[in-house]
Amino acid sequence: MDVPWESEKSAWDKLSLLPPEEVCPRAEVTYHPIEGFYRVKFFSSYLLVSLKDRSITEVAMEMPLWSKVKNGGSLVVLHYLLRARNIPFTCELINPLSLPGGEIYRTGYHVLPLDKVATRYATDLTGFLAKGKSLHGHPLAFGDASFMLRPLPRIAVAFVLWLENGEFPARVSLLVDSSVKEQLPPDILWLALMMCVTLVQE
Repeated sequence: MDVPWESEKSAWDKLSLLPPEEVCPRAEVTYHPIEGFYRVKFFSSYLLVSLKDRSITEVAMEMPLWSKVKNGGSLVVLHYLLRARNIPFTCELINPLSLPGGEIYRTGYHVLPLDKVATRYATDLTGFLAKGKSLHGHPLAFGDASFMLRPLPRIAVAFVLWLENGEFPARVSLLVDSSVKEQLPPDILWLALMMCVTLVQE
Protein backbone atom coordinates (compact mmCIF):
# COMPACT_ATOMS: atom_id res chain seq x y z
CA MET A 1 0.00 0.00 0.00
CA ASP A 2 1.32 3.43 -0.90
CA VAL A 3 2.12 5.80 1.95
CA PRO A 4 0.29 9.12 1.40
CA TRP A 5 2.73 11.89 0.72
CA GLU A 6 2.93 14.93 2.94
CA SER A 7 2.16 18.52 2.00
CA GLU A 8 5.21 20.76 2.15
CA LYS A 9 4.13 22.32 5.46
CA SER A 10 3.42 18.93 7.00
CA ALA A 11 6.75 17.61 5.75
CA TRP A 12 8.63 20.51 7.37
CA ASP A 13 6.68 19.96 10.60
CA LYS A 14 7.59 16.28 10.72
CA LEU A 15 11.21 16.78 9.70
CA SER A 16 11.73 19.34 12.46
CA LEU A 17 10.70 16.70 15.02
CA LEU A 18 13.07 13.98 13.80
CA PRO A 19 16.44 13.59 15.54
CA PRO A 20 19.27 14.34 13.08
CA GLU A 21 21.19 11.31 14.33
CA GLU A 22 18.36 9.19 12.91
CA VAL A 23 17.96 11.13 9.65
CA CYS A 24 21.64 11.37 8.66
CA PRO A 25 22.54 7.68 8.28
CA ARG A 26 19.19 6.88 6.65
CA ALA A 27 19.45 9.60 4.03
CA GLU A 28 23.26 9.71 3.78
CA VAL A 29 23.37 13.43 4.65
CA THR A 30 25.08 15.56 7.30
CA TYR A 31 23.59 17.89 9.89
CA HIS A 32 25.12 21.17 11.08
CA PRO A 33 23.62 21.90 14.51
CA ILE A 34 24.83 25.48 14.97
CA GLU A 35 23.28 26.64 11.69
CA GLY A 36 20.42 24.15 11.94
CA PHE A 37 20.59 22.71 8.43
CA TYR A 38 21.05 19.40 6.62
CA ARG A 39 23.64 19.29 3.84
CA VAL A 40 22.35 17.10 1.02
CA LYS A 41 24.22 16.04 -2.13
CA PHE A 42 22.13 17.02 -5.16
CA PHE A 43 23.54 15.97 -8.55
CA SER A 44 26.74 18.05 -8.85
CA SER A 45 25.70 20.51 -6.11
CA TYR A 46 24.78 20.52 -2.45
CA LEU A 47 21.54 21.70 -0.87
CA LEU A 48 21.29 23.29 2.56
CA VAL A 49 17.94 22.34 4.10
CA SER A 50 17.40 24.81 6.92
CA LEU A 51 15.07 23.75 9.72
CA LYS A 52 15.28 27.23 11.23
CA ASP A 53 14.21 29.11 8.11
CA ARG A 54 12.29 26.27 6.45
CA SER A 55 14.19 26.99 3.27
CA ILE A 56 16.30 25.07 0.77
CA THR A 57 19.27 26.81 -0.82
CA GLU A 58 21.99 25.57 -3.12
CA VAL A 59 25.74 25.53 -2.81
CA ALA A 60 26.63 25.19 -6.49
CA MET A 61 29.94 23.42 -7.00
CA GLU A 62 29.94 23.90 -10.78
CA MET A 63 26.66 25.27 -12.16
CA PRO A 64 23.41 26.25 -10.41
CA LEU A 65 20.67 23.64 -10.68
CA TRP A 66 18.15 24.15 -7.89
CA SER A 67 16.44 27.23 -9.35
CA LYS A 68 15.45 25.15 -12.39
CA VAL A 69 13.60 22.47 -10.41
CA LYS A 70 12.86 23.89 -6.96
CA ASN A 71 9.07 24.16 -7.41
CA GLY A 72 8.55 20.40 -7.26
CA GLY A 73 12.00 19.73 -5.91
CA SER A 74 11.24 20.94 -2.39
CA LEU A 75 8.71 18.15 -1.88
CA VAL A 76 11.18 15.60 -3.23
CA VAL A 77 13.97 16.65 -0.87
CA LEU A 78 11.72 16.85 2.19
CA HIS A 79 10.12 13.47 1.52
CA TYR A 80 13.54 12.00 0.92
CA LEU A 81 14.77 13.20 4.31
CA LEU A 82 11.61 11.88 5.96
CA ARG A 83 11.48 8.47 4.27
CA ALA A 84 14.91 7.44 2.97
CA ARG A 85 16.12 4.06 4.18
CA ASN A 86 19.67 2.97 4.85
CA ILE A 87 19.72 0.13 2.34
CA PRO A 88 22.16 -0.58 -0.50
CA PHE A 89 21.42 -0.21 -4.18
CA THR A 90 20.29 -3.47 -5.76
CA CYS A 91 22.14 -2.63 -9.02
CA GLU A 92 19.02 -3.91 -10.80
CA LEU A 93 17.91 -1.25 -13.27
CA ILE A 94 14.20 -1.32 -14.10
CA ASN A 95 11.63 0.75 -15.93
CA PRO A 96 9.60 2.87 -13.46
CA LEU A 97 6.50 1.21 -14.93
CA SER A 98 7.60 -1.96 -13.12
CA LEU A 99 7.52 -0.31 -9.69
CA PRO A 100 4.55 -0.55 -7.32
CA GLY A 101 2.25 2.25 -8.44
CA GLY A 102 4.21 2.53 -11.69
CA GLU A 103 1.04 2.56 -13.78
CA ILE A 104 0.93 6.32 -13.21
CA TYR A 105 3.68 6.68 -15.83
CA ARG A 106 1.50 5.27 -18.62
CA THR A 107 -0.93 8.11 -19.27
CA GLY A 108 -1.66 11.78 -18.77
CA TYR A 109 0.71 14.30 -17.28
CA HIS A 110 2.73 11.58 -15.50
CA VAL A 111 4.20 10.39 -18.82
CA LEU A 112 7.85 11.42 -18.69
CA PRO A 113 8.75 13.65 -21.68
CA LEU A 114 11.67 11.50 -22.80
CA ASP A 115 10.83 12.25 -26.43
CA LYS A 116 12.06 15.80 -25.83
CA VAL A 117 15.36 14.49 -24.49
CA ALA A 118 15.66 12.24 -27.55
CA THR A 119 15.02 15.18 -29.87
CA ARG A 120 17.58 17.30 -28.01
CA TYR A 121 20.35 14.71 -28.45
CA ALA A 122 19.17 12.91 -31.61
CA THR A 123 22.57 13.27 -33.31
CA ASP A 124 24.61 14.69 -30.42
CA LEU A 125 26.26 11.83 -28.56
CA THR A 126 29.05 14.11 -27.33
CA GLY A 127 26.57 16.63 -25.93
CA PHE A 128 24.59 13.89 -24.20
CA LEU A 129 27.67 12.52 -22.47
CA ALA A 130 28.83 16.03 -21.58
CA LYS A 131 25.47 16.74 -19.95
CA GLY A 132 25.74 13.58 -17.90
CA LYS A 133 29.26 14.48 -16.81
CA SER A 134 28.18 18.01 -15.82
CA LEU A 135 25.58 16.46 -13.48
CA HIS A 136 28.22 14.10 -12.01
CA GLY A 137 26.77 11.16 -13.91
CA HIS A 138 28.75 7.95 -14.33
CA PRO A 139 28.95 6.39 -17.82
CA LEU A 140 27.21 3.07 -18.44
CA ALA A 141 27.49 0.57 -21.28
CA PHE A 142 23.93 0.63 -22.64
CA GLY A 143 22.59 1.93 -25.96
CA ASP A 144 24.76 4.28 -27.99
CA ALA A 145 25.49 6.24 -24.81
CA SER A 146 24.24 6.14 -21.24
CA PHE A 147 24.94 7.43 -17.77
CA MET A 148 23.77 7.07 -14.18
CA LEU A 149 22.71 10.10 -12.15
CA ARG A 150 22.41 10.46 -8.38
CA PRO A 151 19.88 13.26 -7.84
CA LEU A 152 19.95 12.39 -4.13
CA PRO A 153 22.35 10.07 -2.32
CA ARG A 154 20.13 6.97 -2.30
CA ILE A 155 18.35 7.58 -5.63
CA ALA A 156 19.94 6.27 -8.85
CA VAL A 157 18.51 7.13 -12.29
CA ALA A 158 19.94 6.00 -15.64
CA PHE A 159 19.45 7.60 -19.06
CA VAL A 160 20.07 5.53 -22.19
CA LEU A 161 20.30 7.15 -25.64
CA TRP A 162 19.95 5.51 -29.03
CA LEU A 163 20.93 7.97 -31.75
CA GLU A 164 18.77 8.45 -34.81
CA ASN A 165 19.82 6.67 -37.98
CA GLY A 166 18.42 6.19 -41.44
CA GLU A 167 15.93 3.60 -40.20
CA PHE A 168 14.87 4.66 -36.69
CA PRO A 169 14.39 7.97 -34.85
CA ALA A 170 16.38 8.76 -31.71
CA ARG A 171 15.11 7.20 -28.50
CA VAL A 172 15.82 7.69 -24.80
CA SER A 173 14.99 5.30 -21.99
CA LEU A 174 14.97 6.06 -18.28
CA LEU A 175 15.69 3.35 -15.72
CA VAL A 176 15.89 3.37 -11.92
CA ASP A 177 17.60 1.19 -9.37
CA SER A 178 14.86 -1.08 -8.03
CA SER A 179 15.66 -0.01 -4.46
CA VAL A 180 13.99 3.33 -5.19
CA LYS A 181 10.61 1.85 -4.24
CA GLU A 182 11.87 1.84 -0.64
CA GLN A 183 12.94 5.50 -0.76
CA LEU A 184 10.06 7.57 -2.19
CA PRO A 185 6.30 7.11 -2.76
CA PRO A 186 5.20 6.97 -6.43
CA ASP A 187 4.04 10.56 -6.93
CA ILE A 188 7.13 11.99 -5.24
CA LEU A 189 9.36 9.69 -7.27
CA TRP A 190 7.67 11.06 -10.40
CA LEU A 191 8.66 14.57 -9.30
CA ALA A 192 12.23 13.36 -8.77
CA LEU A 193 12.35 11.81 -12.23
CA MET A 194 10.94 14.99 -13.76
CA MET A 195 13.78 16.90 -12.11
CA CYS A 196 16.23 14.58 -13.83
CA VAL A 197 14.53 14.89 -17.21
CA THR A 198 14.41 18.69 -16.92
CA LEU A 199 18.11 18.99 -16.14
CA VAL A 200 19.21 16.51 -18.81
CA GLN A 201 17.02 18.09 -21.48
CA GLU A 202 18.14 21.71 -21.01
